[in-house]
Amino acid sequence: MAETPPAALERQKQPPAQPPGKMVYSFGIVQNIAVFLLSLVVAGVILTVLWVPWAMRHAN
Repeated sequence: MAETPPAALERQKQPPAQPPGKMVYSFGIVQNIAVFLLSLVVAGVILTVLWVPWAMRHAN
């Protein structure tokens, strides 16, 4: 039994199925900027935590 043309068109419109276990992320530019800024803040906190004890020991 052959498929009717509308059924074939409906199947073509469906997005391809993702393989199991594979996650696809699509972030916007605002989210990317927010993650970048957050990573700068985290890096600053880590550097401060490492620098303060060193500065206390080497203060003149």
